Amino acid sequence: MMTLARFEALCDAHGGQIACWPEAERAEAIAFLQAHAEAAQPRLDAARALEDLLSQASIEAPSKALYQRVVAGGIAARQSRQPVWASVAAALMLTVGLGAGWLAGPDGTSYTDEVFASAFGAFETVDSLSLEEGA
Repeated sequence: MMTLARFEALCDAHGGQIACWPEAERAEAIAFLQAHAEAAQPRLDAARALEDLLSQASIEAPSKALYQRVVAGGIAARQSRQPVWASVAAALMLTVGLGAGWLAGPDGTSYTDEVFASAFGAFETVDSLSLEEGA
């Protein structure tokens, strides 16, 4: 069933010419327009006015300088991307780090302290890192 909100949405999406609307919507839209002309006709007229205004607008082709700037920017962005291997290496290091964080022996004993001690060997003791269990 056509409502004013639906009619307005169709005007916004398809313009002020009901003949250009989806075929499935046309008959119901025409019937709605005839039954509710006071509410629907101004909306249809506004959509037609917008179409007329847009059809009068001229669009200039981009200048050669703008075209060259856009192309140069795309080339520079493409060249500045990091290689694929760097992304793969980062993902691998993240996986290893997460795995080490959940490292536990078969009997449930945690080897986290040993892993941190070997990773941060510059510290005298693991206690100097001020790590809390479960953090």
